[in-house]
Amino acid sequence: MTKDKLRQEAEKRVLASETKNDRALLLEETQQVLHELRVHQIELEMQNEELRLAQAELDAGRARYFDLYDLAPIGYLTLTDRGFIQEANLTVATLLGVPRTELIKQPLSRFIHVEFQGQYYHHRKKLLETSESQVWELLMVKMDGTPFWASLSSAVTRDFEGIIVYRVVISDITERKQAEEGLLKSEAHLRIISENTYDWEYWRAPDGKYVWVSPSCKAISGFAPEEFTKDEPLSILEIVHPKDRGIWKEHLEELDKLQHQPQEIEFRIIKPSGDVVWISHICKSIFSDEGVFLGRRVCNRDITERKTIEQALTFLATCCSARSGMGFFETLAKYLAETLDMDFVCIDRLEGDGLNARTLAVYFDGHFEDNISYALKDTPCGDVVGKQTCCFPRDVRGLFPKDEVLQDMLAESYVGITLWDSAGQPNGLIAVIGRHPLNDSRLAGSILQLAGVRAGGEVERLQALEALQIAKNFAESANRAKSEFLANMSHEIRTPLNGVLGMLQLLDTTAPNEEQKEYILAAIKSSNRLTRLLSDILDISRVEAGKMQVIEAEFEFYNLKESIMELFKSAAKEKKLDLDFTVSPQIPKRLIGDEARLRQVLFNLVGNAIKFTEKGHVVVEASVIQLDDKASCRVLFSVEDTGIGIPDNRLKDLFDPFVQGGDTFRRNFQGAGLGLSIVRRLVSLMGGAISVDNTESGGTTFYFSLPFKLPGGKMNIDLEEARLTPGLPSETPLRILLAEDDAVTAMVTTRLFNKAGYSVTVATDGQETLRLLGEQDFDIILMDIQMPVMDGVEATKAIRSSSALGVKANIPIVATTAYSMVGDREKFLAVGMNDYIAKPIDIVALKEIVTRIIAGSASTTRVSSKE
Repeated sequence: MTKDKLRQEAEKRVLASETKNDRALLLEETQQVLHELRVHQIELEMQNEELRLAQAELDAGRARYFDLYDLAPIGYLTLTDRGFIQEANLTVATLLGVPRTELIKQPLSRFIHVEFQGQYYHHRKKLLETSESQVWELLMVKMDGTPFWASLSSAVTRDFEGIIVYRVVISDITERKQAEEGLLKSEAHLRIISENTYDWEYWRAPDGKYVWVSPSCKAISGFAPEEFTKDEPLSILEIVHPKDRGIWKEHLEELDKLQHQPQEIEFRIIKPSGDVVWISHICKSIFSDEGVFLGRRVCNRDITERKTIEQALTFLATCCSARSGMGFFETLAKYLAETLDMDFVCIDRLEGDGLNARTLAVYFDGHFEDNISYALKDTPCGDVVGKQTCCFPRDVRGLFPKDEVLQDMLAESYVGITLWDSAGQPNGLIAVIGRHPLNDSRLAGSILQLAGVRAGGEVERLQALEALQIAKNFAESANRAKSEFLANMSHEIRTPLNGVLGMLQLLDTTAPNEEQKEYILAAIKSSNRLTRLLSDILDISRVEAGKMQVIEAEFEFYNLKESIMELFKSAAKEKKLDLDFTVSPQIPKRLIGDEARLRQVLFNLVGNAIKFTEKGHVVVEASVIQLDDKASCRVLFSVEDTGIGIPDNRLKDLFDPFVQGGDTFRRNFQGAGLGLSIVRRLVSLMGGAISVDNTESGGTTFYFSLPFKLPGGKMNIDLEEARLTPGLPSETPLRILLAEDDAVTAMVTTRLFNKAGYSVTVATDGQETLRLLGEQDFDIILMDIQMPVMDGVEATKAIRSSSALGVKANIPIVATTAYSMVGDREKFLAVGMNDYIAKPIDIVALKEIVTRIIAGSASTTRVSSKE
């Protein structure tokens, strides 16, 4: 309150306290003095009140100041010009671990770490000299010796007496220092990791710029990290392989759509050197603690080795798997040269004792070389043999100066592997050679090892094929020798046998007496037995060669029964055996199958049954066991006898060649033991099965079943018509041209046919046959195969191809030969012959063939004339 206002307020209070009596008693002067005194007194009282209030407010402010000063989170202290503590707040006392009363007058340097004493005095001196505030960080020590980091901020000033003092602010920065130290360590670790990582990593900001690129970028891409972070940075798109740029662009578009999702792609880049590198690219979004999108963290990994190996596996599994032999090795050699960027590739096969090799494929400078054999000595390939991998990444020609191939091509690098067979033995090698140092020998070795597994197996397969081929050639040679032997023996035996049998048949036509007739029949029987033995041996040969053919045709089943009964009726009657053939009424009258082979099976089984049965019976039964949709059926045959039976120990090999039921030197029954072997093979060939039911000394029953087809209705009608068609009357004697160089056979055949009323003209070779056919008319030719000058095959070809003969070129020709090997009949029919009969000739069978062919020819002529 101002002085004037105090005066006014004091006067108001005096006037208010005065009474009228007082005014009347006092003199005017006295009253005036008293008034002044009272006013002054009140004025003083009011001033004292204001001073008291101001002092209280000042005390409260001072108390608040000292509260702030003492309880501040940072330390405040005042130092004398000599560095002694003059004042300090409680925070300083707490930081230093000293009661404040004991802290006063202590030198601050006492609490400075010995290593930072010089720094402390330097800043204090500088502060005094320049009066500029100083801020620094140093290590301090508490009273108990505990160190802590502090930030000191100091300023120079003067106190109220004008004496220089230092005002110092102290902050405990231990936690910050520890965090900074941890951060520095973390940064160091990250720097070590980033500088030594194999992956090319970078941080791509939201605007597409590269914030950070790892140093490994140089090793993978060939470009320094600065190329991607400079003002005009290199774009990754610029180094992406042209064929993969579409993949990269699509990936960048996806990043904008799927900001929060990690992405992964694979593509190729091209280094400044021109090398192509496969990259596995993985990128992931990164965000700040507040959730702000900071861009993408990217990892680019070099997967060239993995891709190369994958491609090699694919190549070996697809392309190479479809190839074999030399084609495989050439394909593999070219692939290795292109994949490994090598100038020379050879795949070799070890020979002999492993000191020499034979190349299977040589690919050199883009083309294949001729395969050669060479010595492994003084070559890197010699070092490879027996080792998994052998590598010379540089200066290989210096290491092997005697290797001319290395010297000539200026070779620099070499990698080779050994090929192994399934038994773990070396059987070959693969070598790749380059004119440049090898940068990645591990990749080259891995690719070669993968290829080596397949190549080693292929070499082993080739070796096995060669061994099989040698064995096959040997077996074929042996088989040819056997076939030639059988053919020659068959011819040489059948030719005289044909003469013997023919003369016997001719002799039988001369009205011999009973004794002579008995001798003739015995001789014919023995000749027929020998003929059957030859036929059985040849049948075994055919079956073993796999050339026995099944010829299906329609036949009358009951005719089969009649032929069996007619053939064996006399033999059974001689031994007083009952012979019966029972046919189930369910069996169709006509079937489609190989009637000739079925007859052969039944002939053997029924013949054996009669031969081994002394009394009792032989019964043949036929019944249907399966009938399928009137298209096919299966017939079960059984041949049962009451003969001697078969010992149990002989049953297991009963169907083997040259095996008979007995096993002693005492032979009660004749035979070579081929019949049942042929039976089993014929039954199997026709799709059937055979078994035997035996009771030793109590008879034997053979069972076999065969499938047959059923003929259609049209065919049945035609056959019925054919059966009802009468034979053509013989108006003139049959004119036969007999081509035969064996005089005995010619004489016998001529006499027999003459007796039958036929006209026979003999030609001794094929050339004479052609001449006689051109000069005379004949109805049929009986053509021997083996003749001088021109054989039967050549003569037949000449007849069929002759234009001069006119219609005579179509004359029926029947082969009559002692050749009866596998394929003979087919060969003769193929050159134009109409039929075939083996020597020794059964005159009855020959007459049947001639009659059938002539009848067929006449029928054809008749049909042609009608047309």
